[in-house]
This record gives sequence, C-alpha cells and structure tokens, in this order.
Amino acid sequence: MAEKDKVEKLFFSHRDIFADVFNCCVFNGRQAVDSLMPARVLNYNISSYAKQFGSGADKLYPVMTIVLYFGQKRWKASRQLEDLFDL
Repeated sequence: MAEKDKVEKLFFSHRDIFADVFNCCVFNGRQAVDSLMPARVLNYNISSYAKQFGSGADKLYPVMTIVLYFGQKRWKASRQLEDLFDL
C-alpha cells in the first residue's frame, strides 16, 4: 500500500488522540476483574469529551474505549453501567 489511508493520516495527525488510545491500550490492560469497570469507562469517556470541549473544538471526536482483560479467570463482572445501579 503506497498511500496511507485517509483515516489513518487523520488519526496520527492528532497526537493527543493517539496518546489517549495508546495509554488506554497499554496502561489500562486489566489482569483482575473490576466490578466497577463500566463506571471507569464512563469516567474516561466523559474526561475525554471534557478535554476536547475545553480545548475550544468546534466538533467533538468520538471516543471509543476498549477494555483489554488479560486475566486467567473468565470475566463475570457486569459489562453494562445499568447493572451497577441498585434500582
């Protein structure tokens, strides 16, 4: 492939976005089940949008958070935020 994909060019041209994705994938890989992971993901997403909003951006870039779990046991904790509420 002689020419980079347009999306790839755009992605790598925004170093702050690339850094957020890199930090998420490398430093937030999980080896233990975290029962509050949906809330952590929500907090991370809100923080990312707040950072974009605070920078004076005209439009917001979508935030896609991926949780990597490297544990030996099966993940049995909730994967949805709504399951954390006692309603």
